[in-house]
Amino acid sequence: MEEQQQIKLEQHIATQARKTEEASGAAKLCARVSAKENLFSLHSGSAFYRLQCIVAHVTFTNLKCNFTDRKIGNFQHCHIKAVNRTHKYISVYANIYTKPLNNVSINIRSMRYNSGYKPFFFDVTFDACKFLKKPRHPILILFYNTLKDRSNMNHTCPYNHDIIVDKLYTGDHELEFTRYLPVPMGDYAIFVIFYVYNVEACTVNLYLRITN
Repeated sequence: MEEQQQIKLEQHIATQARKTEEASGAAKLCARVSAKENLFSLHSGSAFYRLQCIVAHVTFTNLKCNFTDRKIGNFQHCHIKAVNRTHKYISVYANIYTKPLNNVSINIRSMRYNSGYKPFFFDVTFDACKFLKKPRHPILILFYNTLKDRSNMNHTCPYNHDIIVDKLYTGDHELEFTRYLPVPMGDYAIFVIFYVYNVEACTVNLYLRITN
C-alpha cells in the first residue's frame, strides 16, 4: 500500500513538473488565466485587496498540531516530509472520538513574520458545515480547492470518520493557490483553530516560506 502511494505521489509530481515546464515562466502561466481573473478586486470587510497573477515558490518549514480538548480527538501523526530538495509535503491524521461531527466552526488567520508572527491580510471565522454545503468566500475557496483532493474533508457534514490530509504537496500551491498571491516574499504562517459545538477542539499551525 505504501509503495502504491509513493508511486502515485511520484506520478503527481511528474505531472506538475510537466505543467510548470509547459508554462515556461510566470508570463505563460498567467496567460492561461482570463483577463477577468488576472487582476480583480476582492472585498473583505472595509478593505479592498487587488490580487495579481504571479508565480511563487512555496516551501513548508514547520507544522504544529495540538488537540486542546482530548475528549474530542488526538493527532495520530502530523508531519512534514521532503519529496526532493525543493518540495515537501504534509500529512496529518486526526483520530476523532466525538462522532458524528455536524457542528464545526473554523478560524483561519494568516500571519507574516516581522520580529515575530503578526496578523496579515485576513482573519476569518466561519461555519464549516455551511461552507462545505455552499462555498462562497473567495479566499476560503482557494484554500479549499488546494486541500480537497488531498484530504477527506471534501464533503458536507456530518463527519463520521477520522480526518486525514494525505501528502499535500507544495507544488500544488505554486500552480493553483499562488496564482492570486497578494503578499510579498517572506516567512508566513497559517494559524487554524477548530471549534466543535463552540468548544475549541484543536489547532493546526502551518509555517511556510514564499520566494520567487
